[in-house]
Amino acid sequence: HRVERLFFYPGNHPFTPSFLVKISAFIDQWEAAVLAYRSQFAGEGVSETVGPKGVEARKALRRYFGNYLGVDYAEPFVSPLPLLYVPWSRA
Repeated sequence: HRVERLFFYPGNHPFTPSFLVKISAFIDQWEAAVLAYRSQFAGEGVSETVGPKGVEARKALRRYFGNYLGVDYAEPFVSPLPLLYVPWSRA
């Protein structure tokens, strides 16, 4: 199997997304999935960027990007290659 495209989430670094995916209907599942790994977000040696407030910040970032689409939440991604957008396509 050959992967045709890779898309990246830049993590804790400032970035401009290549595209956004609406996740408003799934934000509760997203938060539950993140909190399932709460041991990774607390304790000695944990960076502020992944601490308890980091989870809140990540959710706020998704709300920020959702605002661009006129929705509650959106997940940002970066593509190293140009994306084709055909506005008249119904596919």
